[in-house]
Amino acid sequence: MEHKEKLEELNKASLEKAEEYLKSKGEIEQEHHEKISEAKKEWQASWNKFLEVLMVLEKLEI
Repeated sequence: MEHKEKLEELNKASLEKAEEYLKSKGEIEQEHHEKISEAKKEWQASWNKFLEVLMVLEKLEI
């Protein structure tokens, strides 16, 4: 399970870096804010699917 913890830390760090970057750019227009929010949702959905695949592989002991 150690590898899952490392992956979670990487995911969290990536999201934090993205937030820092966006904050450094100042105020974002509403249209761009909506696109960024949608991209974050897609990122999280993809991340969850990735974790599901890892769990299946773990069960198969691959």
